[in-house]
Amino acid sequence: MRWLYKIAVVALVAAMMGCGGDAGDRAVLRFLGFDNPDNGQPDTVNQTSAAVDIFPGLCSDGSYEPFTETEAVATFINNSGSDIQLDTITVAIPDSGVATITQHVSQTITGGRCGGSGGKRCAIDEECAVGTAPGTCTHQESQVTFKLFDIETKLLVSAGVYNVSVTFSGEDLSAERFTVREGLRVTFANFDGCSSGGQ
Repeated sequence: MRWLYKIAVVALVAAMMGCGGDAGDRAVLRFLGFDNPDNGQPDTVNQTSAAVDIFPGLCSDGSYEPFTETEAVATFINNSGSDIQLDTITVAIPDSGVATITQHVSQTITGGRCGGSGGKRCAIDEECAVGTAPGTCTHQESQVTFKLFDIETKLLVSAGVYNVSVTFSGEDLSAERFTVREGLRVTFANFDGCSSGGQ
């Protein structure tokens, strides 16, 4: 019943976001924020900002400080009833001189379900009603872990603060594409990642 969730999306867009732009995509594929992955990486990613080391320095004990690719976690809620298969993530650092990174992924952003996971697909509560009994459509968070910056990018970018653009794109089961662009304020600098404290 795709027309039902289309009506719900139109109402949501009109009430919260107005017309134009990617408001329709954002109303369906709702982005909640970035986060740090649980992998012990030396760089830090927060909901709207990040701190990224760009120089693999020596620690006071003579060893090299940890210097790895930077990963991030993006959290979404899919407000439709159809799962969205996220297939492309693009990371751009405007005014840095560093090339845009495009990566191909395969991550499912789960749509609504009646009565929780494993139930009938839904966008709104009315789609879960059984006879005269009301139903509940549940939309759960989906997390996507992805590469934010590779080693080459970290070595090429100049120190400074940049407004990084991260674009997520994917299709639902009917091949309708949804694209959402988010910003992340990133500080690239020679941070001290030595556990002994001091380079």
